[in-house]
Amino acid sequence: MKTHTTDDFTYSVTEIKPCLADEKRIRVIASFEADLTPILEILFLHLRNANYSRSLACVTSKRAGCSTTVFGSGKIAMTFLKDEQEALDQLSALARTFTKAFDYLEANGSPDPNVVHAKENINALEIHKLLPRTDCGDCGESGCFAFAIVLMNGDRDIANCEPLERIEYSDKRNALVRVIQPIDLDATKDGCSDLAEFLGLKI
Repeated sequence: MKTHTTDDFTYSVTEIKPCLADEKRIRVIASFEADLTPILEILFLHLRNANYSRSLACVTSKRAGCSTTVFGSGKIAMTFLKDEQEALDQLSALARTFTKAFDYLEANGSPDPNVVHAKENINALEIHKLLPRTDCGDCGESGCFAFAIVLMNGDRDIANCEPLERIEYSDKRNALVRVIQPIDLDATKDGCSDLAEFLGLKI
């Protein structure tokens, strides 16, 4: 077990095994020496394709077949990784995200429960309402509802919908971003700390 240290965190890889879905890939268990519970909701709102479990105190995100679960205890579980180097790269990226999340928490406090609740209840039907609904197929899916499903599951990104890049659909694109990623830790702007007001959840 090798320990790794960043500017703010120390973590170690505790287990590497073949992935159950594909033995050519690996699954990894790692552990951060930190209590991540205070930033779980912030991570949930930042990660575009994530699920939040209060009972298990964890956030799971999926992208391109890979699944990453962050537990409040500091435990990290990752699946469908190419090799150990990819795992280390992902863990380094997570460490940077954790730092940004703690900075956000210090500057803005915990997220408004209404915002967390809104993202918890988002589904493919709600996402579909915010798409152009042209059913053009340019995204590679059979139609906009199919795209809404893969977008929600993390297999596609907003950028894969070409019509959303048009000026006439800018309002829909902005609304979709606010639903899928209420907090962007990579581009947090001053004056947007009150997310409930920003998302129109307050009168």
